[in-house]
Amino acid sequence: MPHDAVIPKSHIGNPNDIQVDFDTLSWNSFIALNWPANPNYNGKPDPDPNKKIGLQDYSPVVWETYKESYDVFIGDANGNPVRPAGWNSPPPPPPGCNSNAEYARKLNQPIRVVKNISKDGLNEFLESVVMAPLTDQNGAFARYEILVNEDEFSYIMNPASPISAIILPPLWDARNQKRVKFPVGKVGGPEGPIEVKAAWNILGPKDNPGRYHSEWIQIAWPTSNPPTSYKCSEPMRVGLIALHIVHKTFHAPQWAWSTFEQIDNYTPPAGSPPGTKASFFNPDCPLATCPPNALPSPPANGWNGDPSVLNQAPPTQVVPGKSARVGTSCNATAIQLLRSVNQSTVWQYYRLVSTQWPQDPYSKVGVPAPVYDPPNELDQGANQLPVNMANAVIETYLMGPPESNDTPSCMACHNFAAGLITSQPLDFSFALQEAFPFPSTSLRNLKASRTRMLLRAGGKPTGAMPNKTKP
Repeated sequence: MPHDAVIPKSHIGNPNDIQVDFDTLSWNSFIALNWPANPNYNGKPDPDPNKKIGLQDYSPVVWETYKESYDVFIGDANGNPVRPAGWNSPPPPPPGCNSNAEYARKLNQPIRVVKNISKDGLNEFLESVVMAPLTDQNGAFARYEILVNEDEFSYIMNPASPISAIILPPLWDARNQKRVKFPVGKVGGPEGPIEVKAAWNILGPKDNPGRYHSEWIQIAWPTSNPPTSYKCSEPMRVGLIALHIVHKTFHAPQWAWSTFEQIDNYTPPAGSPPGTKASFFNPDCPLATCPPNALPSPPANGWNGDPSVLNQAPPTQVVPGKSARVGTSCNATAIQLLRSVNQSTVWQYYRLVSTQWPQDPYSKVGVPAPVYDPPNELDQGANQLPVNMANAVIETYLMGPPESNDTPSCMACHNFAAGLITSQPLDFSFALQEAFPFPSTSLRNLKASRTRMLLRAGGKPTGAMPNKTKP
């Protein structure tokens, strides 16, 4: 796993060249994270020289052995924080998912359990900020998960002051989330903290698994609050449709923000028969019936996390805004390298949308520059490029229309991440907001506070007319 972007001296002062350096970091990270995982140590690549990305669709890959956010931030029946198990300790299946091992034996495939954790809107089937689902052409919701690497997990367990090296109280307790300052990754030094956000789509009969990195999973959703008991779905095959990679490094103390997408999300595969729909776009649906990126209205009883409950909202007609259009020149080289390993590799169907990075990472030595959106004339702050960036299937409802609403920014948005109890900055990590205890005031006000945060960061929810939900 690369620890930082490599920026030659000849590139300094040339943002176009440095953009390529960060895009190279993104692709090298994507390849490293999707390498077959070490079976004996989480978060590391398989040392077997006969295994490499592209030879086949391995399971699990490196990032899939990172710690899930809900295995880091755990609450007991009373909502009190619980110390998480160690890095290499496999989490037990949640109550109600006890058939997981039996299913795995029958399918001869590993099966992961992906939980829908309900904390008044913090659900793994709702897009962040707007707290609304993304619905595919089969009527099923996309599913999301957030994972952290070992360096980030170790800091959460034992945060140390970078000045005094004094160990501070652990960050898995929300009451301790003060003075959060993750260390940076450096070339020749530590890897640094990494967060991964993955988006999955339940593969239907018309989807081609050979075009996706796919997994067999069970989806668990809580039957109690706090979530201590669950219902669990039958095994289902899901395809990876998007991947965010976020890495705090020396050259990007505001973190480097990489986002990838699968190419069939809103464009039917080349050579498809007439009438073929993309996963999240129907070319035959008129604008009046299928307005683009339309925010759905929730049913009277709220969204249901049960994956067998389909058509809770009409399919989302995804049309990428300018912030989510692929704009890097590195994709062709990366795809060529992947195809050189295997002409049929699933990884040839993924593209880097872009990488957001700070042009001016430090205001003075050792002090990260503040993030402004947009930068003002007197102080450019970190002066991030590109100014706006989104992933069309992770931030769907923040891209407009109208185009004037298409102003999402990963760095600017996460700049407002703050503890729900302490109200102190969380060093760009909303994942830390998953920590218990979870205050009742936050339960009621979280969506409103995140919407205010979005507006302060310059973003706006879509202006399209909301779709009417089906009964």
